[in-house]
Parts: sequence; C-alpha cells; structure tokens
Amino acid sequence: DERHWLPGEGIIDWPTLLKGLEQIGYNGPLMYEVNRVATDTIARYNVITPQDFAKNAHELTNNLHLTPHGRVLV
Repeated sequence: DERHWLPGEGIIDWPTLLKGLEQIGYNGPLMYEVNRVATDTIARYNVITPQDFAKNAHELTNNLHLTPHGRVLV
C-alpha cells in the first residue's frame, strides 16, 4: 500500500515521527521516495519539482507547516 506522497499529504504525523527519532538518538539519513507525477490516489496541483522536494525537506526538518501539493482522493 505504498503511496509515495510528499510528507504532509498523507496520514503520517511527520513532526511526531521525527521527534520520536530524535528522542531515541537516531542520527541516520532522512530519505523518502516521492512520485513526481500524481498517481490515482492523489490529485496534485502540478508535477513536483526539485524545488518542491527541497522546500518540503526544509519544512519537515525545521518543524514548519508542510505546504500542500495536492489532495488525497482515497
């Protein structure tokens, strides 16, 4: 059931997940796979660009509001 959505598009509570990783002392990489083009499970406003990836990673790692890039269909 992999969706490959940007953090903030699905149901994962990313701030809580990152806080938990920090609490256990995780210092490894943060890596996630994202489909640039919308699948049939999400309606994106446009194709995701490298700048969108960078902005999402910046927002995620700095505990900022995650900018929406689409809306979930299922």
